[in-house]
Amino acid sequence: MIDLSGLASIAGAMPDQLSSDCLIAPENLAFVSGGTRLREIVEWARADGREKSIPTSGTHLGPTIAGGFGTASHGSRLGYGGLQNLVRAIHLVTGPNPSDAVWIERSGEPILRRSLVESALPGGLIQNDAIFEDVLIHLGAMGVINGVVIELSENTGFNSRIVEKSIDETWLKLLSDGDFSAIGSGLNLKGNMAFYELTIDPFAWNKTPAIHNVYLKNADAPTAELHSGDLAIPDALALAIQGSGPNGRAEDDATDLDPVKIFEKYRGVLMAWDQETAPRNNVAWADLHPDEITGGLPGMLWNASFAIDQSQLASALPAICEAVKHLKWQTFLFTVRFVHDAAGTLAFTRFDNCAVIEIDGISDKAFRLPPQYGEEIVEGSRLVREALDKHKIDYSMHWAKLGGKDKTKVHRDFGSPNDTMSRLGRWTETREFLLEPTMRKLFWNQAIVDLGLVDAS
Repeated sequence: MIDLSGLASIAGAMPDQLSSDCLIAPENLAFVSGGTRLREIVEWARADGREKSIPTSGTHLGPTIAGGFGTASHGSRLGYGGLQNLVRAIHLVTGPNPSDAVWIERSGEPILRRSLVESALPGGLIQNDAIFEDVLIHLGAMGVINGVVIELSENTGFNSRIVEKSIDETWLKLLSDGDFSAIGSGLNLKGNMAFYELTIDPFAWNKTPAIHNVYLKNADAPTAELHSGDLAIPDALALAIQGSGPNGRAEDDATDLDPVKIFEKYRGVLMAWDQETAPRNNVAWADLHPDEITGGLPGMLWNASFAIDQSQLASALPAICEAVKHLKWQTFLFTVRFVHDAAGTLAFTRFDNCAVIEIDGISDKAFRLPPQYGEEIVEGSRLVREALDKHKIDYSMHWAKLGGKDKTKVHRDFGSPNDTMSRLGRWTETREFLLEPTMRKLFWNQAIVDLGLVDAS
């Protein structure tokens, strides 16, 4: 493993650094080292009068920029792709020599002046759309992402709402059609939706009220910070578990960790939080997202994500619910998020309009619990895959999460590395173009070997 935590820095772009053909204003660009965490980026972007932000992120701001976009971390910003869509140029180091450092841009979207790149980097400038798209989802196998240029957004505010409302077949049709305007109206929310996620009880999907998490666009400037008592939504599960033991600590008494009770506490904490702080108006993106999602409890969560074409939701969601209905504890639940036009050759969100089925729950590694406490989410995830396969609904799986993906599945989704016409074949060709054979033996990891992307020999 290579620890890049020390590779963190941010700088603004100067007008004389940019190509005369660059279409992005200097104030909307930032030079960011690969090891810079998203939290560092959003705090820098809004400081010193810049009042900028990033348009999307995952649930939390803990990941580094290189790690986040390198696995196509997706978020759920409506009309937007994943973290990789922020990236406008890449400074890639492919070996130990000065000539091994290259600057990669899309051919039709130049960022830096050619003379500046050529004077600073002997390896030169690569302006090639295909190579750029291949390197975006690098999976740790293309070299060292020394730095990137990212495009910032305005630091606008959002009105955050959590609504409990039952859904039906009509609602599923709205989801499949991507009619978020009608969804907002159905939730009695005024304003344009910027973010929407839906959490479903699969054992009574059209009876138990679903949880709708929404960010509405706000034209006003955001408030500087939240009240000190505000609670980040992902922490609700951590608090529910922490409060399950007799002394307020779950590890005190594992027998009291009934998953049904934990789920009810999670729902209660979530809704109590919403009632206590609602309405949350005019909140910046940086303040809507915590740094971590585990409540400071390592190993607590088990995650899997399945990306499908959004148009398949009306048939996929009932099929999934039917498949998991006999699970013993009936605490399995899932969330649906939305991603559009994700960049990157190997983005697992490979459909133009993509719905991501998120499965997050308690790991059997948390608090040294008996194995059965982690079995339901693993089995539920397996049943989700089985249902999608049975109903012939095409899907891909998150590179950085669990769920049982394997070489056969990856090759089915992205093709063979030996087929230059396939996505994986093009990615492999770019890797071989950028890395000398000795460097290919350095830049790999066991996961991508097991998944059939590269050969470590």
